[in-house]
Amino acid sequence: MVIWGLLKVPTQHDASKIKALMKWLGTDEHSLIKIIFSRTNQELQEITTVYKVRYKSFSLYDMLESIKKEVKGDLENAFLNVVQFIQNKPLYLADQLYDSMKGKGTHNKVLNRIMVSCYEVDMLKIRSEFKRKYSKSLCYYIQQDTKGDYQKALLYLCGGYD
Repeated sequence: MVIWGLLKVPTQHDASKIKALMKWLGTDEHSLIKIIFSRTNQELQEITTVYKVRYKSFSLYDMLESIKKEVKGDLENAFLNVVQFIQNKPLYLADQLYDSMKGKGTHNKVLNRIMVSCYEVDMLKIRSEFKRKYSKSLCYYIQQDTKGDYQKALLYLCGGYD
C-alpha cells in the first residue's frame, strides 16, 4: 500500500470522501454508511484523525460536529456512537455507564454488559475517564445506585475504589 505522509492514502481518500459527502446540499447517507461501517477500528481512527487535521481549519467542524450538523435521527446516533467509540473507547464506555445509572432507576442490562465485558481489560481506563468527567468515582455511583449482592458483584468487577 502506498504511503503518503504518515497515513495511508485510502484513509485520506475516505476522509476526503466523507467531507465531500457532508459538504453539499443534502448528505449521502448511504455512502457514509458504506465508509463508516466497512472499516476496521484502526482505519476509522486514522480517518477521524485525518478529517480533524485536514478539515477542521476549513469547516470549523470536526467529524462529530459535522455528523450532528448533517445527519439526524437514529442514523445520527449510530454514526456518533461509532465515532465516539473509535476516538476514545474508555470515555465512551464511561459515558454509557453513567447514562445507565443516572436519574431514577438503573438500566441493568447496559451496566452488566459493560462491567462484565470490560473488567479484565479496560476497567482502569474507564474508571479514570469516569472520574475525570463526572468528578466522582464509578464505585461511588455503583454504591449509590445498587444494593446487596448485586452491588458487591459490580464493585468487584469495578476493581477497587478510587
